[in-house]
Amino acid sequence: TNLTTEDSYKIIEYFDEITFSVDAVDDDLNEELGRGKGYFSHVKEVIETLKNKYPKCVLSVNTVVMKPNINIIDDIYNEIKKFDLKKWKLIQFCYFRGIASVNREYFEITDQEYERIIKKYKSLESKFEIDGHNSKQVEEEHVVVTSSGNIVE
Repeated sequence: TNLTTEDSYKIIEYFDEITFSVDAVDDDLNEELGRGKGYFSHVKEVIETLKNKYPKCVLSVNTVVMKPNINIIDDIYNEIKKFDLKKWKLIQFCYFRGIASVNREYFEITDQEYERIIKKYKSLESKFEIDGHNSKQVEEEHVVVTSSGNIVE
């Protein structure tokens, strides 16, 4: 999602699916989470451009469910349901490395909180698939690569 609109045109033909990270829809929380002001507006712009220029493009959204956003998941859902998505994946916050590990208490939610969120959203009638991965699934089923290219084991 750090692509310019022009860059997205150049690479879209090489991808089967593009997934966007949307952990908040307001500027203040996006800035607090390190995404920066205007992040969600940029995501919306890129999605709209891709869908207009490449109507067959498959798009998905991932949301990390954590303390700072657990009470605004409805806001995120209400915004992303406006898009023509294939899937929305709700991922429980995991503290594998770096700042996430250092700030674990600020981000981490309980398994019960996460399951409540998943149960609520999976029960909705939606035009896109709603899926989830709890922290154990993320740890067991995903390869985590740091920004320096190291694999977290």
